[in-house]
Amino acid sequence: RYPGQPHYNLHCNQSIVLAKAQIGNARSQHSSKDFRHHTFGHRNQTVQRKHLSHPKKDSLDFSLHSNMKYYAHILIVILLATFNLCFAGKLPPGFVEIELANELDPTDFAIASDGRIFIVEKKGVIQLIRDGRVLDQPFMELEVDNTNERGLQSIELDPDFETNNYLYVFYSVPVRNFNRISRFTANGDRVLTGSEVILYETDPNAGTVHNGGGMIITPDRKLIFTTGDGGATWRSQWSGETHGKIFRINLDGSIPDDNPKRYGGGKYEAIIARGARNPFGIAQNESGQIFINDVGGNDWEEINELEVGANYGWPFAEGKHDDPN
Repeated sequence: RYPGQPHYNLHCNQSIVLAKAQIGNARSQHSSKDFRHHTFGHRNQTVQRKHLSHPKKDSLDFSLHSNMKYYAHILIVILLATFNLCFAGKLPPGFVEIELANELDPTDFAIASDGRIFIVEKKGVIQLIRDGRVLDQPFMELEVDNTNERGLQSIELDPDFETNNYLYVFYSVPVRNFNRISRFTANGDRVLTGSEVILYETDPNAGTVHNGGGMIITPDRKLIFTTGDGGATWRSQWSGETHGKIFRINLDGSIPDDNPKRYGGGKYEAIIARGARNPFGIAQNESGQIFINDVGGNDWEEINELEVGANYGWPFAEGKHDDPN
């Protein structure tokens, strides 16, 4: 996938879909990447390039695009949605699958202590599920830039959501070509009008891909969030630049005193790690370890443990490597 190259998405009832391609006697299996389907949604899934065995080329970079002459001999078996060939995975004992909503374009969700589920849609809508059904009126409708991989990316509820009704979202600002983290206030099952408080804004993006957008609140009440390289790979390594980085801020948008502050002054003091490509997923366990998934380029997907001051290597290293930097 390269900036400016058309993307071809594979969708099938919010299920992972595999595509197989055959070029002469050389065969390779391709799977659509960036999946957070079913409840989790997607980040603009595409058929990615893989290495194919070929008598004249050790590796053949391959992705679907509009120049179909080049792929006249490609035989593609993708999906027959009308025959309902997408099936749910096998569940562990004691689990059942219940459909709560459909016809959504979901990117993230959050569950309140009272059981309400906030479903984030890429187009800028937050739907609310209460008592097992989607409410007729959305919780919030936010104007966003929904181009390509841009849009409303993620949501986090404040640790004191029951009392202060605060929630945090990461979204692409329309027209202005950058991403923003804002806090909103809930008023029952609707957002409180005019309650947006802007906490952080990234630098302008070079393209419409690799926005990142993972967010999580740590036990010490810090907001960790991620950004992708925005389509300009070299920016991931630059100081004084917000792309391809991991950030840590206070819940009021201020910068913690104990941040390393080694990547530039001002708003860049929020950066605590660099070298990411498109880290849109983040999670932490009960012991406080934080893991960030980073969508790979040619060879590897990565799940990295967050370390303050770390350099995860992109674009100079991908996957396991021996680079001491």
